[in-house]
Amino acid sequence: MSASTQNQAFNALLFFFRHVLHKEFGKVDGVVRAKGKRYIPVVLSREEIETILTYLAPPYDLIVKLLYGCGLRLFECLQLRVHCLNFDIGVVTVHGHNDLYTYD
Repeated sequence: MSASTQNQAFNALLFFFRHVLHKEFGKVDGVVRAKGKRYIPVVLSREEIETILTYLAPPYDLIVKLLYGCGLRLFECLQLRVHCLNFDIGVVTVHGHNDLYTYD
């Protein structure tokens, strides 16, 4: 179980005792609050991306450029059509499930 789930359950118990039962939860010896792991994202440098792009041929290089440059998810990129691109103002419009996203 993740740390956030454990803390949410603990906070729910605290809320229940304080606001529903109107009692203090009391001190419970040996209970330690869960701590989340530090997440350090792995990001490629500009030089590393340029090196990768030199090994890619069209149309795969375009897909990688859109994924990297616009921050698109793979499925969003693969669903793009010509009408999603507005070259005059430099905008890519991504149609999601019920959402509409615009990337400059």
